[in-house]
Amino acid sequence: AVIGIILCIYGEGKVVAAEESLPGVAVYELNVADSDQILRSGTLKAPLTQPVLSLVDATTLLLTANRDEKPLLLDLTSGQTCAPLHRCSCTPTEDVLPAVVSPTVALLCRRKDSESILYDVRSGTKVGCIIGNNKCDVWTVTTNYHALRHPSPSLTTFAFLSASGLLRVYDLRKLDQEISNCQLELPDTAKIANPRIHLSPSGDYLSVSGYDTAVGVYHLGPSNLATEVFRHDGHNHMEQCHGTVLTTITDHV
Repeated sequence: AVIGIILCIYGEGKVVAAEESLPGVAVYELNVADSDQILRSGTLKAPLTQPVLSLVDATTLLLTANRDEKPLLLDLTSGQTCAPLHRCSCTPTEDVLPAVVSPTVALLCRRKDSESILYDVRSGTKVGCIIGNNKCDVWTVTTNYHALRHPSPSLTTFAFLSASGLLRVYDLRKLDQEISNCQLELPDTAKIANPRIHLSPSGDYLSVSGYDTAVGVYHLGPSNLATEVFRHDGHNHMEQCHGTVLTTITDHV
């Protein structure tokens, strides 16, 4: 199966994956029989096909799709789903991305302009919003919340990056004021359709990939600028099988 998104459940020895044409998520076990084998152990069904995933905690996933369905919370233990979040201003045909901000708060980011609604995942109630950028572009979002490795960052931040390289960074405590708004110096942005970004747990460093085979790391300083401090050539490892590319790795967590 073609895998669109994978998430590692640290400490649990498993990964979950959104696969092409699969309603729900696939579950894979790591280090089977004390080896380097990775085996598929099952499927957790959900009404969203090949969803976008974000991890709330060790047992809960937030799922969204590109259609009319509401975002779902999926219990990885029981396989049960619920739909507590409402896509306020997003029309049914618009694409939203999920991002968990804290153990109790998640956001839905509209890809076309980065407009975001924040929700309490326990009640489904709206707790805040981010005004979008009207520039015609494709956006992606990340937060410095890492559910299992660093569940309680001292400062909760999240960042939006457009396909053309515009970066917007926010602090959860001040949603009406950007920490940073700057233009990253990136490779040919005209060809990018799906940039990928990750914030470090401290919120001080941002990794960016998807513009070429490299991964760039930027320091988010107090001067409202993002300074590149490291560039890795990345990995573009492709296994060929009858002319079909099986694996392409271009991103770092």
